[in-house]
Amino acid sequence: MRLPLSILAWVILLAPSLHAQAAAHVRRVWTFAEDSVTFSNDFPQGRLNECERTSPLEYRITLSPENTPINPSPWYAFKITSAKAQTIKLRFLVTAKGSVVHPRLSKDGKTWTLLDKAAFQHAPKSREALSTERTVATLQVGP
Repeated sequence: MRLPLSILAWVILLAPSLHAQAAAHVRRVWTFAEDSVTFSNDFPQGRLNECERTSPLEYRITLSPENTPINPSPWYAFKITSAKAQTIKLRFLVTAKGSVVHPRLSKDGKTWTLLDKAAFQHAPKSREALSTERTVATLQVGP
């Protein structure tokens, strides 16, 4: 039986813009058959704005604030499943001013651990909107 790898984290933003519009959140599943990888935010408290394959086993994850200006933090929670054991790379794109907080991982949805520091290259805190994918996570996924 395959257990999905889940990622849960919150993004803390710096100096949010008071004029920013919150991105609409849509529950969906992204399937990348060429890599046998699936991403999903289709569960209670799931949050992922966009996911696209940029090259084999590499994906751009887009995070947007849930609500602005009241709550500009683009927290995220999504599941990754893979038909086979493999290493994938996630590049985080944040659509507001801020940075990505270190992700926590779970295979059962109950026990959570921080992603190993060596597998998470964190960009310096950015005061620029649309940070340019400088935060990268390398994950082992699969059955």
